[in-house]
Amino acid sequence: MSQRSYEVVEGFFVQEGGACYGLGEALPPRFGLIDRSDGRWKTFRQKIDQLNTSSPADNVAEAKYGTEEKGDGELIWGPDPELTMLGKDQAKAAHNAWKKERKFDIPIPGKLYCSPLTRAIHTNKITFDSIIPQSQRTMVIENLRETTGVHTCDKRRTRTYIEQTFPDFDIEKELIEKDKLWDPEVRETHPEIDARMRRVLDMIFDKDQEQFISFTAHGGIVSAVLRVTNHKQYILPTGALRYLLPMYAVNDAESSDSEVDSLFDEPQIAIRTAPPIPGLFVPPIRLPLELADDIVQQCMSLYFDGRDINQIMLFGRTASEHGENMGSGLPTFLITLLHRLAELLRDHLPEKVHEMLFPPKDAPQRARQAILNLYHPGEGISPHVDLLKRFDDGIIGVSFGSGCVMSFERVKCQEEELFGKTVPLDRNHWDLYLEERSVLVLSEDARYDWTHGIDGKQRDFVGGGVDGQGEPEWIERGTRLSITFRWLLPGADIVGEPDP
Repeated sequence: MSQRSYEVVEGFFVQEGGACYGLGEALPPRFGLIDRSDGRWKTFRQKIDQLNTSSPADNVAEAKYGTEEKGDGELIWGPDPELTMLGKDQAKAAHNAWKKERKFDIPIPGKLYCSPLTRAIHTNKITFDSIIPQSQRTMVIENLRETTGVHTCDKRRTRTYIEQTFPDFDIEKELIEKDKLWDPEVRETHPEIDARMRRVLDMIFDKDQEQFISFTAHGGIVSAVLRVTNHKQYILPTGALRYLLPMYAVNDAESSDSEVDSLFDEPQIAIRTAPPIPGLFVPPIRLPLELADDIVQQCMSLYFDGRDINQIMLFGRTASEHGENMGSGLPTFLITLLHRLAELLRDHLPEKVHEMLFPPKDAPQRARQAILNLYHPGEGISPHVDLLKRFDDGIIGVSFGSGCVMSFERVKCQEEELFGKTVPLDRNHWDLYLEERSVLVLSEDARYDWTHGIDGKQRDFVGGGVDGQGEPEWIERGTRLSITFRWLLPGADIVGEPDP
């Protein structure tokens, strides 16, 4: 088999944004397809056809995968337990979802593969009953089994049992009579299960001609598919329905010379209002247009026009902001901006936060930095936390000229061990659309415990309406100027050695 790398073709499904443990939706509408129109699956099929026709890679396939019910402490866990009643109900829900989407011409898998574990085969049987033709048979393959070793629920039954219990399923010849892979003392590692999943994908891309292919598998295989295809992790709850994953393969020998472009940009739907991150504020205000235009004009003429730079750093002290020592502070138009921001934000921030950002005249003197960044469409900034040893709490960011999506990622998920799994307790990623002339404030947790960054894109996928709850829409980026105000910590404003 050829050595390949695999990538996901993005832009089709909401799950591409990822989700931590317990946050993935079990059965999202339309299997998560972003397109809500009645012709959604016809359009989807056309896009896949177009990718297969135009892509310089080996092929574009579509994998479908998911987790299966394993039971709980009241059930017998193994070896290879039957599907529970809850698991059967979930499989029936998946079956009904397929029936519903059939009315909108969802593509039916041309080839189906399944884990050899009993609960997975039952799930496949219930899910696709009357969905696929009776003559079409699912192939049971060893490499789609759950992470093996230690847990008795992941020890499979014999080939003879599978043949006798599921006579309407095919079994690959490589699946031997007894389970030789399961080890009571050693649990399979991520690299090992990833290697198994890669062999499955290699087999499909080498042998199968079908465009739409189904996997019925388990949580370990879900995660392996995502890792192998460089997809963000999307951890489904137990028994959750899998979703459709368009992917392509590139021969490693060709990957340096070949590029495969998605037909769409990143599909994560950004929100328009502040996420529930303590200390993050996006008040429902906008800078006056005349003031914004004047600031952009001054920044461009003073710092950027005719110069091959995209960032300027300026420094001042609070004395200059209060009309004292004006010759050694920030430029007048930035002080004017600070005064207007103080007025606009007064009724939208906690008093303590507002006073931290705009200290009174009699407060101790502090040094403030203003950083001007110029972004052209397609440019961004890597996720980061502002330097902890240089900048204090309280950051103000203002957008000019264009909006964009800013992503927030928790620096370290709050986790605990539960049944041998690392389980984030709450959501750790948010995408927020910053409107033109909007103001962002970072303080407390938002300043110290979350990174913020901007992906380099030409456009953003944003929830519609003022609150972001309407139909999502693509918003093209223009040239954007951001102005960020930060406090310097004591001593951070001193550069070089003391005078002799």
